[in-house]
Amino acid sequence: MGFNNLIKKINLSKKGTGFYYIKNTSFITFSKIIENLAAYFIIILISRYLGAEGLGQYSFIFAFVGIFCLFADFGLSEMMVKDLSKNFSKINKYLSSLFSLKLILTFISFLIYFVCLFFIGKKEIFLALVLVGIMQIITIFQGVFYNILRIKHSGRKIMIVNIVERVIALLGVLIILPLTKSLTLLVLIFLISNLMKSIILFMFTKKYFKINLDFDFKPLINLIKKSLPFMLIGFFATIYIQMDSIMLSFMQGDVIVGFYNAGYKLINVLSIIPFILLTFGFPLFAKLFNSDKKALKRLFEKILYYSMVLIFPITIGVFYLGRRLLEFIYNFNSIEAATAFNILIVAEIFIFLTIILGQFIVAANKQKVFAYIGGIGAFVNIALNFILIPKYSLYGAGIATLITYVLMFVLMYFFIKKNLLKFNFFRYLIVPLIGTFIMWLILINILHLHLLLIILICAVVYVCLIGGWELVKLRKKSKVI
Repeated sequence: MGFNNLIKKINLSKKGTGFYYIKNTSFITFSKIIENLAAYFIIILISRYLGAEGLGQYSFIFAFVGIFCLFADFGLSEMMVKDLSKNFSKINKYLSSLFSLKLILTFISFLIYFVCLFFIGKKEIFLALVLVGIMQIITIFQGVFYNILRIKHSGRKIMIVNIVERVIALLGVLIILPLTKSLTLLVLIFLISNLMKSIILFMFTKKYFKINLDFDFKPLINLIKKSLPFMLIGFFATIYIQMDSIMLSFMQGDVIVGFYNAGYKLINVLSIIPFILLTFGFPLFAKLFNSDKKALKRLFEKILYYSMVLIFPITIGVFYLGRRLLEFIYNFNSIEAATAFNILIVAEIFIFLTIILGQFIVAANKQKVFAYIGGIGAFVNIALNFILIPKYSLYGAGIATLITYVLMFVLMYFFIKKNLLKFNFFRYLIVPLIGTFIMWLILINILHLHLLLIILICAVVYVCLIGGWELVKLRKKSKVI
């Protein structure tokens, strides 16, 4: 069954629900790409004007506050989308309970957060931590308005809001950072841009609801019970994504955190690739799971295949060009940063895989299993960081990340194969591996050239190889037909 037949089967070729879903998620995908590119450009500016220490402090601030945000939201955002998508007419009562619960959870979470600030020994960034805390409180309530637009399929408005916020932030950084070189003022710019985003979101959504706070504890407790699996997934994900930066900061200092995050921030940008592939893939997983296992298998394997097509050459490229790449981007030359980057780029292969496999598990309504696997990953990650960071510093954090994601991939892989879908993953590795091997043979012979020219030559060679293989397959299929 070809892709066109698959589209017809799930009714995405008509101007119905599927058509509007594709249109709106296309807006969101475009805005996410712009957001991530702007965010990474800000990271580059921070590294150039504030150095490795400033980048380390910036990474620590957002990693630290992120843990408290999880408890304040408690997975309620995902539950809101799920519940109100089924019955939007109950929005006033639902949001009254939701806002009431968020107020309680936010007050408790950030009271603990602000008390903790006096005991963590980060006096030089104390005010920045306070400002980020305030910004995250705004973000927690902002998410309610954002989710209303998601439920109402207002992709264009979401795109406008996201891009406007990033433009304000980026312009502010471009003006303030060169003049002041102040991390605190940088965070203040983010607070202002985030507040503007909240105001615009409210203006877009205020016609849909009227909120009266409702502290009836029975519906509040029911909301907590329903949102618990999603909260656990988010909590565990934050642990194995952010805890290494927090522990490195306390054990090794902010400069080391900066070197570590020089590569990690680039890894985070690369991680949008599987999310983009899943923009349409995730709802199709859910739709096809009970209706057409053959189509589901084809789609699932294709997404895995194209993820590997993209990540394999990047991995080899980073191994040989990582140090030059980091120096070109961040304007500092560090063997430590480059070595950690090499470890993390291998981990990125398994990050790609766990994102896709994890979303497949959730689409199959097995989010509790995802939470269990995430819990195992979080526990292993913390344990390994405690063991490895004191001895191996940022290399230990990178190794802990790699082992965590390998373990999670193995657990997800065998769970899916045993309980959800029989699929052959390894045969889809052959073409990307061969293409990457040929690219590598060329790469090692042109290392004397300029970095950008090397990347261009390798990219052209690899794209021609993979593109040629795809054309051969198409011709074979056309002959069979």
